[in-house]
Amino acid sequence: MNRRWLSSPPSGSVPISARWRLTGISSIQIPQISRRSPKSFPPSAGTSIRSPSGSTRETGARIEELTLKIKHVAAYRQLKPIYDRYQASKDKEKFLRGYEREIILFEAAARECKRLGAVPLPSAERMQTEMDALTARRAALTAERQKARREEQDYAAVRRNVEEFLFPPRQAPARQKDMELE
Repeated sequence: MNRRWLSSPPSGSVPISARWRLTGISSIQIPQISRRSPKSFPPSAGTSIRSPSGSTRETGARIEELTLKIKHVAAYRQLKPIYDRYQASKDKEKFLRGYEREIILFEAAARECKRLGAVPLPSAERMQTEMDALTARRAALTAERQKARREEQDYAAVRRNVEEFLFPPRQAPARQKDMELE
């Protein structure tokens, strides 16, 4: 039984994910249509100069991850003594009522440290030096990107000036008639 629906199928007959398989469409290819030759296209902004934005993004993501790690490790270290007292207490219910907020925060910090891969707790100094290095790298990449953008704008201005000099804009026919009448 070959089912091919070009419009929507009867409701409830086949889930949406199976509709594409039933129509036989595996991938849609859209042809590239160009009315002008590639040489006549002006350069698009941001594509003529390769920018290190990928590195900037990676560095920013690493900074965010490290910030979370520093936050959770600090909370873990701060609340560990309270949690140890809770584990050693004889009346855990009473202790839990008194320190419930701290115990919940400690358990959440421990869970997040494990998720972030900070199971043997890294030293605060090492994490801070890594954070400083990443911040300096991001600042250098940002400065490099800004310099590249400025250069690209300068080259685009030079290109416009050269094109305007080589191919001056034509005057409108109405203006030419006005000039002839004078």
